[in-house]
Amino acid sequence: MALGSDTYDKLIFNYLVEHKKKCVDEFERVSLLRQYMSVHDLSVRKVAEEIGVPHTTIQGWLSWEKMKPEEYDALRSKDVPKSTIIGALKKKGFNPKELVGKSMVVLALEECISRLRPFVGEDFNRENGEVKELCVKLRDMCSRILMKVDV
Repeated sequence: MALGSDTYDKLIFNYLVEHKKKCVDEFERVSLLRQYMSVHDLSVRKVAEEIGVPHTTIQGWLSWEKMKPEEYDALRSKDVPKSTIIGALKKKGFNPKELVGKSMVVLALEECISRLRPFVGEDFNRENGEVKELCVKLRDMCSRILMKVDV
C-alpha cells in the first residue's frame, strides 16, 4: 500500500523534528530536509519556523551537502574530530580534500585558534590567574611544536 502524500509529508516533518537531536545521520537528514523544502517550496527560515529551530541550525544541516559520506568517513578514519569537520563546513569555499591533506597538529591548531579568537578582546579580571596559567601552558606547547617544525 502506497503512502498518501499527506502521510508522507507528516512522516518527513516528524522525522526532521525528531532529528533536532544530535545522534542522527547528517546525510540522511539533509536529503530529507531538501526534499521537504522542495516539495513545499519553503525557505530556510520558513522550515526553521515550522520545525522550531533557529534558521542557522537549518543552514548548518544543509552545509552537509558540501561533503560526500565517503569524504566524511575518510576524515573520521584519520581521527579528524567531528567538531573540526563541522567548523570547516561552515566556511565558504569548503573543500573536504583540504582537510584530508592536513596533519592532525594543523587541524588542532586551527581549531584552537578559531575557538580562542572570540575571547581576544575580553577582560578576564575574575579569572586572571587561571587564564594566565592556561595561556602560559598553551604558549609552551606551541613553542615545543615550533621547535619540531624548525628542525
